[in-house]
Amino acid sequence: MLTQLLTRLKTANEAYRNGAPTITDAQYDALENDLRQAMQAPHAASDLKAAEAFLKNVGAPAPQNGWAKVKHRVPMGSLNKAQNEADMVSWEHNIGMKAQPNLVCTGYMVMDKLDGISISLRYENGVLTQAVTRGDGLIGEDITRNVRLMKGKPNSISDITGYVRGEIVVLHDDFKTYFPGESNPRNTAAGTAKRQSNNDKCKHLTVVAFQWLPDAGDLPTKTDELEALEKLNFTIPSWEIAVDASDIQGIYDRYVKTERDLLPYDVDGMVVSIQDNGLWNRVGLKNHRPAGSIAYKFPHEAQPTTLRDIRWQIGNSGRITPVAEFDVVNLAGANVKQASLHNVANIETVAKTGGETDLRPGDRVLVSRRNDVIPYVESLVQPALSGGAAFRAPTACPECGCGLAMVGEYLTCPNTSGCEAQASGSIKRWVKKVGILGLGERTIDGLCGSDTIEDIADLYTLDPQVVRHIELDGRKIGTSAFTFLKNVEDKRELPLHVIIGSLGIPLMGRSMVKRIVDAGYDTLNLMAAASIPELAAVPDMGQSKAEAFHKGFHERVPLIKKLLKNGVTVKAKIVGGMSGVGVCMTGFRDAAMAEAIEEQGGGVRSSVSKNTSILVCKDTSSTSGKAKKARKLGVEIIDPDEMWNRLGGRP
Repeated sequence: MLTQLLTRLKTANEAYRNGAPTITDAQYDALENDLRQAMQAPHAASDLKAAEAFLKNVGAPAPQNGWAKVKHRVPMGSLNKAQNEADMVSWEHNIGMKAQPNLVCTGYMVMDKLDGISISLRYENGVLTQAVTRGDGLIGEDITRNVRLMKGKPNSISDITGYVRGEIVVLHDDFKTYFPGESNPRNTAAGTAKRQSNNDKCKHLTVVAFQWLPDAGDLPTKTDELEALEKLNFTIPSWEIAVDASDIQGIYDRYVKTERDLLPYDVDGMVVSIQDNGLWNRVGLKNHRPAGSIAYKFPHEAQPTTLRDIRWQIGNSGRITPVAEFDVVNLAGANVKQASLHNVANIETVAKTGGETDLRPGDRVLVSRRNDVIPYVESLVQPALSGGAAFRAPTACPECGCGLAMVGEYLTCPNTSGCEAQASGSIKRWVKKVGILGLGERTIDGLCGSDTIEDIADLYTLDPQVVRHIELDGRKIGTSAFTFLKNVEDKRELPLHVIIGSLGIPLMGRSMVKRIVDAGYDTLNLMAAASIPELAAVPDMGQSKAEAFHKGFHERVPLIKKLLKNGVTVKAKIVGGMSGVGVCMTGFRDAAMAEAIEEQGGGVRSSVSKNTSILVCKDTSSTSGKAKKARKLGVEIIDPDEMWNRLGGRP
């Protein structure tokens, strides 16, 4: 297992250093943490030595790509990492222990940890003579001719000899202007800086200098170094002085909340260093890295955790969904302990990311919150060491015991009429989709359990005098029946796309049904008469969705007729101020806003695409996945207050 982890880390590390990463930073850190844990167990000495050597070294060997290889006169080391406040408190405590009894730490410098590629600049009598990449920390690549083209550093300065350490980055404004379509600034910086030819775009890269090592000897403090570099016309990172770990944490929290997004370049954490260079040198090394500095990493969008179980859950439409249950992990400020695995095939897909065919209890998996909202199992970081039994899909419905069948890529319970989970689930879905307030899931379960209702159409024939006497957990529903049944009455007249889009037809949400309506199938009769080829021609439908709609609609014709018989009516097609406007919300969900958009002829989308006109964000400077895609596509981004303003005000 140690050898396997080491091989994966070496491969990923080399790809990252060459500007073509194969895994995310979170996946890499998770693998490295698991390597350290695996090293604690009994292993062959050769494996341990190889792992220790890998963790001791930094970067990756300079590739054979035409650039001259240069040995660093002063090795370019890496830093130990802190992942949380406890790590920082421990680090400060250890510094205090090392400084005793004769040395006193007078403070810490906290600066941006830039996410680019490291570079060492050599100045001889004020002239830039050499620029070398970090490589493996001992040998790097001489890319001087490209660095001379870059911004952020002078090619000649006053008559000074020494080294300047820095990071090559692409500033956000330059990335948008000069590198459209590139994946991200870090990869762009790595690829552009090492171009052998056609290197004109190097002039859009920037060197940000963070350390000045004059041959004449160290300056007294870290801030003296930065101030000296700034006077010499170098671009330097943002920095602050902190008194103790508590002060450091305050700066960190502020950066995570707001300031990180305001910086002109990408950062993945903060570098915290002892301010006094004399003490910094004297506290020595830890893990072959400077003990006087530490990289306090920002929270990943993903974190590793241990998989404990896979629960099989039946949904409203009869789909059986695997749900991963794992040790609690904090993501984007929320504690997460479960995430949908979506379907049977996806379990194997996740397993393959770790070189396996199955998932098992004890597997280490990487979990994210996509778009800062939805928990998602991204990959298998490390297979379980115990080798327990693999998780297997059930053969019978967990609710009714009926044999399961595969419908497309989903495991499904075919017992649509006799499976209570599907019956109550379809009613819960309807209540949520059409916006009936006051009728909670517990009450719906009680109504179904007392045989008062069998389907959504029965909601419109309920007598409040009967419902008030139904017991829930030993207590009668009481007068609340009058309230929620009044809300049911208010939802008798509904737009066609709301009615059909709330019936649970596979692959058919309200937004998709609205496209069918907007394509001219705007009555029940026209929908019923539409052929599969005609439906497939509707924008964004395609063959599979057309087949699903055709089959699902006709299966639900008896229910639709019962709804109409019980007083549900189709609202006339709306043409309003939002006609033809597609709106997506991110970071929040407002049912009243969605209803208002649709009432004025607009459509509510679940994701950002070329058909989206507006993205509504709580924070218009958000860096979520949806916000990034919206900016790339030129979609307008507004906040909820502005959306309500365009809708004519809150209801």
